[in-house]
Amino acid sequence: MVLSILILVSACAPASAGSQQTFSGELPPYVAEPSPTSSASAAASTPAAAPEATPTPIVYIIQPDELVSAIALRYGVTLAQIQAVNPGLDLNFPGDNTPLIIPPPQATPGALPQPTAVPLTILEPTCYSAADGAALCLALAQNNNAVPVSFITGQFVVQSGGASLPQPFSALLDTLPAGASIPLYAYFPAPFPYPFTVSAAIQTAVQNSQTSPPVLSVLVDSVEISSDGIGARISGKVTSTTALPAAVAVVAAGYSGSLPASIRRIELSPPAGAAELPFTIWVYSAGPAMDRVEVFSEPFQ
Repeated sequence: MVLSILILVSACAPASAGSQQTFSGELPPYVAEPSPTSSASAAASTPAAAPEATPTPIVYIIQPDELVSAIALRYGVTLAQIQAVNPGLDLNFPGDNTPLIIPPPQATPGALPQPTAVPLTILEPTCYSAADGAALCLALAQNNNAVPVSFITGQFVVQSGGASLPQPFSALLDTLPAGASIPLYAYFPAPFPYPFTVSAAIQTAVQNSQTSPPVLSVLVDSVEISSDGIGARISGKVTSTTALPAAVAVVAAGYSGSLPASIRRIELSPPAGAAELPFTIWVYSAGPAMDRVEVFSEPFQ
């Protein structure tokens, strides 16, 4: 115990004059010298910006009687953008249950030139009733422009009793030549309303930008119209100055005076290297007796 007290007292005793030290109450600031790798380390420790999600194209299955123009409008893209990502697809006749790639609207804003819209004249929309209570409506589209017009779509609208019944149409020709006309049609399922009024309007019609399309000629050998004017059988051949394309469409239109009465399209596959392809096509009137027919042909994909 005595030893412990002595140690404690000696520890509290003031230092001798020769060993006295003075302490300051302030501490100098510590400045760290940057190491050669400190900037790199700081950069490495900064979290990288999260990558933005890339919009994914949609694969849409085309439903029966559905127009590609209506699909494009629904998804906010243009027909040119859809054609760019579906280069081998005929947008006028894509076929039911065909997969259609739809690009994101923001993926190509303004990157593709927009097609030039051109006016068409629509004449005398008329509807003819069928035995089952349905109806077929027809109208004549005239291309009075100096250039061919492609991708002609629109709709018939039947008005009856305050109700409006729209039905879309797509021309059976991909491209309507300058100065030519073609019947447009839409089928209205039963029951078709009476009395009614009908109108037809074009939604898309664009100038054909293809500078050198394959030139096909149609040679009609015979036209046999039935005595009642309801049916017509047309035979002939499609020719070309070079080999025919892999697929050829033949479109026949029947008329009763100036009124369109019928329209039909068939698609044929010529033999490889052939420059001539025979065809036979039947058309049947929706109502009035036919007295003349016109025939068109064009390549398609």
